[in-house]
Amino acid sequence: MKKILFIIFACLLIVPNIVLADKSLPMSFYGRAELNGNSLPAGSIVQVFAAGILAGQSTVDDNGYYGKDNPDQPGLSIASYTGNELVFKYIEGGESYAGATVVKYSEIFEAGKTIELDLPFINIADISVTPNSSGDGSSVPVVATTT
Repeated sequence: MKKILFIIFACLLIVPNIVLADKSLPMSFYGRAELNGNSLPAGSIVQVFAAGILAGQSTVDDNGYYGKDNPDQPGLSIASYTGNELVFKYIEGGESYAGATVVKYSEIFEAGKTIELDLPFINIADISVTPNSSGDGSSVPVVATTT
């Protein structure tokens, strides 16, 4: 009986730690970064803001992509955030174009999830993006809609 109680007690101590550890996993994004349909130049910086605070950034590569879908080189990773909106902005050549070109992502934080999120920046317009749901947890492209 004492062994059973010990096992139950040990499980009660371990399970909450596993759940709490899972929440500390970052959420990652990767994809194409474009301005008016053209790839952002290599070296441009994509930034993501949660509640107005810089939550992460990634450099655009030679092919116009920010982040990667690779466990050894994670994408644009962010820690847990509250609320349900992230704002993506970009910097090109050291100059911020964020005021005129913003992409919004309106979903809740999902620890450990990697999302393919193309960022179709457009001059003087805000874009909202929502991920497609594949139902199997795999990474899927998102559909952009203008607001």
